Amino acid sequence: APQTIQALKDIGFPASSINPGYGLAESCACVISAIGGEVKVNKGVVSCGTLIRSEAYDKHVVIASTSSTTTPTAIVEDGVVGEIHIRGPELASGYWAKSELNEHFHRKLDDGHEYFATGDLGMIVEGSLYVMGRIKELIIVNGKNIYPTDIERTIERSFPNHVRPGCNKTVPVTVAGSLRITVECFG
Repeated sequence: APQTIQALKDIGFPASSINPGYGLAESCACVISAIGGEVKVNKGVVSCGTLIRSEAYDKHVVIASTSSTTTPTAIVEDGVVGEIHIRGPELASGYWAKSELNEHFHRKLDDGHEYFATGDLGMIVEGSLYVMGRIKELIIVNGKNIYPTDIERTIERSFPNHVRPGCNKTVPVTVAGSLRITVECFG
C-alpha cells in the first residue's frame, strides 16, 4: 500500500530498496517486480513491476477482459481492469493430480497465445502492472463493480482514529433476497 512505502521512507528506508512484486506458486513465485524508481502509485495502488524487464526474460503479462464470451478472449487496452494472464518459461504446465483445473493454463487470448488465467484483477498503465484484487472478491451491485479494497480504504481514511489500516474487511451478504455489503473492523 502507498502508506507502507511512505512509512518505510519516513524511517529512513532507502526508496531504491523498496521492491514490490507480483507472484504466484504456478509461476515459481515471482512473475514481475518493481525496483526503486520503477515503483509508482496509481489510484491508490502500488505498481508491481514493469513489463519491459519481464519480457526481457520471456515472461509476458497481459490483462484480458473478464466479460468476454468469445474465444479467444480479448486483451484489453491500458488502464482497463481485467484478469491478469501470464505466460513464460517458468510457468507450471498444470496442477499436480488436479487435471480438472488445468484449463486455467490454456486460456487462448486474441494475440494467438495461450496464457495462465490467474484469477487476479489488475491493470497495466504505462508499462507497469497494478494488482487490484481477486475476481472472486469482486462485488457486483446493480451492474456496477465494487472492489472490497476500495470500501476498506475509504473506511480507513474516514475513521483514522477508530480503524487501523488493514484491520477491516468487506463482505457481501444476502438478506431476504437482497444484497447487502457489510464491513467488519478489527482492533
